[in-house]
Amino acid sequence: MADVDDRDGQALSVLLLADDHKGQATTVLDHIDAFRRFSRHRFDVFNPRALTRSLALRLDDYDVVVVHYSLVLISDHYLAPAFREQLAEYRGLKVQYIQDDYRQVNEMTEMIGSLGIDVLLTLVPEREIDHVWPDEKLPRTRKLTTYAGYVSDAAVAYPSQPLDGRAVDVGYRGRELPYWLGRLGQEKAWIAQEFVRRAAGTTLRCDIGWRETDRIYGKSWYEWLSSCRATLGTESGSTITDFDGTLQRRVDAYVLEHPEASFSEVHRELLEPYEGNVMMNIISPRVFEAAALRTALVLFPGTYSGVIEPERHYIALEKDFSNFDDVASRLRDVDGLESMVARTYEEIAKSDKYSLRAMVRQFDDAVAGTARTPKSPGQARLRHELARAERAATLVRYPASRRGHTIPGKGGTAFDRTLRRIGVVRLIGLDPHVLRLVSRVAVTRRPKGLANAVTGDLTRLALLRRAQQGRINAGATYVVEACREHDTLTFRSTRLRPGLELRSLKDADARLNELSAIVWDHSELGGTVHFKISNAWWVGSDVGEGDTPACHTFEALLDMARSTPEAVASALAPLLEAPEIDPVALHVVRRRLPAPLQMLRYPRVYVPKALLTARLFLGDARLRRLAWDAASEGGLIGRVGVGTIVSDLVKLGLLRRARTGNLDVGGNVVMAVSGDALCFRTVPRGSAEPTDLDPTETALVQKIVWDHSSVGRRLVLPGPGHLDFAFGLDGVEPFIALAELLHNHREHVLEAVSGV
Repeated sequence: MADVDDRDGQALSVLLLADDHKGQATTVLDHIDAFRRFSRHRFDVFNPRALTRSLALRLDDYDVVVVHYSLVLISDHYLAPAFREQLAEYRGLKVQYIQDDYRQVNEMTEMIGSLGIDVLLTLVPEREIDHVWPDEKLPRTRKLTTYAGYVSDAAVAYPSQPLDGRAVDVGYRGRELPYWLGRLGQEKAWIAQEFVRRAAGTTLRCDIGWRETDRIYGKSWYEWLSSCRATLGTESGSTITDFDGTLQRRVDAYVLEHPEASFSEVHRELLEPYEGNVMMNIISPRVFEAAALRTALVLFPGTYSGVIEPERHYIALEKDFSNFDDVASRLRDVDGLESMVARTYEEIAKSDKYSLRAMVRQFDDAVAGTARTPKSPGQARLRHELARAERAATLVRYPASRRGHTIPGKGGTAFDRTLRRIGVVRLIGLDPHVLRLVSRVAVTRRPKGLANAVTGDLTRLALLRRAQQGRINAGATYVVEACREHDTLTFRSTRLRPGLELRSLKDADARLNELSAIVWDHSELGGTVHFKISNAWWVGSDVGEGDTPACHTFEALLDMARSTPEAVASALAPLLEAPEIDPVALHVVRRRLPAPLQMLRYPRVYVPKALLTARLFLGDARLRRLAWDAASEGGLIGRVGVGTIVSDLVKLGLLRRARTGNLDVGGNVVMAVSGDALCFRTVPRGSAEPTDLDPTETALVQKIVWDHSSVGRRLVLPGPGHLDFAFGLDGVEPFIALAELLHNHREHVLEAVSGV
């Protein structure tokens, strides 16, 4: 292990590589900021996410380099190969914080070893560290257990009101986690679903959600949590660790084939032998936040990393809900809750043991050592500022690399309100049919309340039209299905999924003059929708209001339908038709411009890809021969299209380069025949060696597939330009054009796909 010198109390120069964009969860940002606030050493923070390299940044200017858990070490998107190469060559102390220690463990272990990480701060309990991060694989790495979150000063200082003045009795925000994390991962949704069901028969005021769309971020999170008398909770972590990604792939394949399968079924069929292979049950950062905000805790029983005790710090809710009535009664005992909350606040929130200062002290102790003199910060600071300016310039040039910052749909600062108005104007102004309705109502003087209703209706109508045309530019992707029930026309939002079949509404069923209501039901995806102002700023807003946040009634639009039926009918027409959906990529098929015009419109995307395509074809005779075969096939272009042929050949060229070791696709590419399919699969490095095809198996091959799912659904190549290639459903790419060419040019195809 490399050592650093702080014997004389001199501050070390530390570089923290972290994804610190402002849209991150409060816990993540507090964790990053704590190093600068509380460490005795000097910290510079740099965000390498979405960058291919930095010309200005030099790791050798620092005594210590820290990789934060907000970056995925094995992902090129978070830490590009150029950064990993610098990190491997760096000779100072290397520290890594890691979370989600239950997935891709083998690949992470290999990467940690190859980069020479000296100190690994993990969430794995001490009793399980040797099982997950064994010394025989990481002999040079010191492993320390840390918490997923700590008590922040901001949470402790946040003003809180007495429990009897809070608007919500029980609040909760969780999420549905993948089945392959085991039983513990499912408890986050189970506790919410069953509590809501049982609370329906009581007078408890609940605000409980477990979907991704229900989650609350930023400053709004403290405001919401401090409005709750109590919050639900479970232990974090998992009871299954998927060391090589096999379980995730098997579960994903099973659920894809059996979309209605419950967790119990999947657990019985696949997961039961692995349940408890690593017990990673730890305390959640939400427990610390609730303690600091003086919100009572109602938790499933557990160890919670030994931090809290049942009945002393939290009300224990049995996992079979056998004591639900008793818990509901105790939630009405405000004096009893106040006593428990005060004790938890003093013993947990106010304890220095669980503060961010304690987390930083653990880091400072870990980097203490005896070696060379600390470096001067002058040159490091200058290069750091240049690197930040370089990053800003890069993201302005390639704005797709940026992540949107969401502003609320209501309230907020003057800046938020200004951005929101710009977004609404942009949304309506770019839709000629909605703009036509604006022109029809603009000539009539209307009361302010009605004007606001018109704006709200037209904004939502523009969002629905964009969804149906495949032009959703922020948030979840969905389509709309129209249905007529008596005199109500309802547009139901539907998430895209395999086998989805939508029906169109007959013109006779959509007669506007017979309607008494037009409704948007977005409940399948939750109550929130987003629209983009720019690549950096999104607006997030409720679909409805009050008691029905996921449903909106178009009162002003219905009024316009009576006065200007033609214009409203024209605007609603796309919503009455079922859109064309690509069954492989699961997106709405949009009308595209002719290829030359499409390239002129989006040169940043197509020019780098065109140059790469040219290099692939010029350097590969087998690709050129297949391109000639495709061009000579009279009906092939008509059946599959030029775009599909080019896409197949380009990805085949990338696949061939990956198999020869001339392209890093995130792992090794192995090959095998399964049934009538020749399958290429990207697997973690070191888990398998590249293979050759047995000639006796080629007679069975009728189709060719590249399964990239263990790495991701996209292949992002390093280098200038927008070299980003999408795969098919769940990261599996079927070579449609190559399957067609197998009929008449079988020898050429098999030689190209199997030979290197």
